[in-house]
Amino acid sequence: MDNIGWLRISKGLKEHWLWGNDHYLKWWLDLLMLANWQDRKTLFSGKLYLIKRGQLIASISTLQERWTYLADDDKTIKTPSKRSVLKFLDLLISDGMILRDTTTLPKSVSIFTVVNYAKYQDFRIGTETGTETGTETGTETGTETHLKEYSSILSSSSTSKERNTKEIETRFVDEMADNQSWREVVCMKFHIGQDELGKRIEDFRQDCIIRNKQHDSLRDTSEHFASWLAYCLRHEREESQRQRPASVRPAKPRGSAPRKAGTTADGRPFGPGEYIAADGRRTYGSGRANIPMDAPPRPNEQYSWSAESDSWIII
Repeated sequence: MDNIGWLRISKGLKEHWLWGNDHYLKWWLDLLMLANWQDRKTLFSGKLYLIKRGQLIASISTLQERWTYLADDDKTIKTPSKRSVLKFLDLLISDGMILRDTTTLPKSVSIFTVVNYAKYQDFRIGTETGTETGTETGTETGTETHLKEYSSILSSSSTSKERNTKEIETRFVDEMADNQSWREVVCMKFHIGQDELGKRIEDFRQDCIIRNKQHDSLRDTSEHFASWLAYCLRHEREESQRQRPASVRPAKPRGSAPRKAGTTADGRPFGPGEYIAADGRRTYGSGRANIPMDAPPRPNEQYSWSAESDSWIII
């Protein structure tokens, strides 16, 4: 790819589903910059191949290397997984934005075609095509024509936006589920098996979609899942105890101290369900949680305390 020239980008891109994902937006723009601006013969493995305008050649490993990013949690350079790259390319293919030819070139190298590349990059003034290098001036009519063409390309994929939103918003869930070390730690902490963990992750994914919950980072996703899973397991245990016959329920200790209301460190009354336990701890519900006295009151019954984020989170 030549490191010269320019790309034509419409403001309408802000309405496209790519705009909501920093990684995907960067990867898409990189594909546009990699694409040939004119037909070009390329020597590959001793043979000449004609790579047409709007096409590029790349392997998945090459794209992985190009699409490294700075991790949100520890600020280290991360390389996207092969699965993440393939998932992104599949989204573009399903949305009619690119084509992928895996049979023409050898050695796992593909030819990618940016669909409607000419509509993205042709410079038009009225009905006339601009020069090879383009021009910095143009008529109002020409500008409007070009923007309308670009907008039509973006709107052509709008019917797939809802279908793709599910996959885009849960990409961190996929990365979390692929981390075997993390899975082992979760299984040990919550005393569950790998099969059950897999089912819980899928339930968590569906819950995020229903609530339209979007995560900012892999760490944010992992913390949310840990709190969500702890709540689910606790709720299931409590529900199981309520359904047990009264004769087999553990008897409450005689003379147990009543729940005592209290105030936070800055004098505000506790929130719903909060109380001071017999041992002086600030807690709520079953009394397992330890809430700092300087924490804000619990907003309502839907919130649980997260020790990881040191805040109330909605479950």
